[in-house]
Amino acid sequence: MAEPLDPQGIFDLVELHLLGSHPTLTGQELADAVGIPLDLAKQRWRSLGFTSVGDDEVAFTEADLNALRLTQRMHDLGMIDPDDEAALIRTLGRAFARLAEWQITMLARTVGSQPDLDLDSLGAVMNEVTPVIEEVQNYIWRRHTLSAASRLLLAPSVDGDEDGEGAFTAIGFADIVGYTRQTRSLTQGDLASLVEHFEARAQEIITLHGGRIIK
Repeated sequence: MAEPLDPQGIFDLVELHLLGSHPTLTGQELADAVGIPLDLAKQRWRSLGFTSVGDDEVAFTEADLNALRLTQRMHDLGMIDPDDEAALIRTLGRAFARLAEWQITMLARTVGSQPDLDLDSLGAVMNEVTPVIEEVQNYIWRRHTLSAASRLLLAPSVDGDEDGEGAFTAIGFADIVGYTRQTRSLTQGDLASLVEHFEARAQEIITLHGGRIIK
């Protein structure tokens, strides 16, 4: 039987695969290269949901630099309102953080279920899977963007208001009855299953009737 994969080795492989290189830049170098204050770069980093790093810590890659440049480019072009920037970045961070947790859990299951898997084989699997995931994510984003455009542009207006500013909107709230009581008697796995079933059922009903889940 092959030796179990070293966690650090797996992490290094994942880092190289996803970011293209290992860290070579500090936060100060990153900010200087983009031409923005370090405090602004740190604010954007934290808004994405990442933990703070020391100003002189080598923690960033060329991929991070490119992302920060693109973000600043959108800001310079007026695509991002300064008042909305932090909220937008936080929203992106939360959305992708949850997705990333699920994806890395699936990777861990793959590693755990194949004791003979080596780093080369794992790398080959990631090379096959990552482009597929990226393509699907891109499609879903485009579809949701089209759906948002439909709600904004084509939603029926109130009292025949032709400018569309009075679109009909209703907000509802759903919760699990007796959730606190149930958490005291359920195992972690059963609790996760309960929440997953609730979310899936709620989404099914809401989308069936033309609604959408906000949070």
